[in-house]
Amino acid sequence: MCHPTPSSHHLSHFHIISTRTPLADIYWTTLAIFSTNTITCTVSIFGRQQQEFAGIPSQGNRFESDHIFVFHFNESEKIDQINIRWDHPRFVQQLTQ
Repeated sequence: MCHPTPSSHHLSHFHIISTRTPLADIYWTTLAIFSTNTITCTVSIFGRQQQEFAGIPSQGNRFESDHIFVFHFNESEKIDQINIRWDHPRFVQQLTQ
């Protein structure tokens, strides 16, 4: 997972965090990019749906979904903004077909 803070020794560095930890048949890999006051994490989440999610009943379908998390830090190195992007229609399509 992506839990770093943008302290000065991390700025302008690239870190790859590859994690394959099962969580109810869900796995993820992460690429974290550190820059001034921002950390961008590209996360691939994949697995098999085992229970209802966001009102979608489980059909046991496999899914793969890429997410981009952008954390912005203020001058006190506290998160002041988070942006998350993913292709939700494609994700829903994978769970329902």
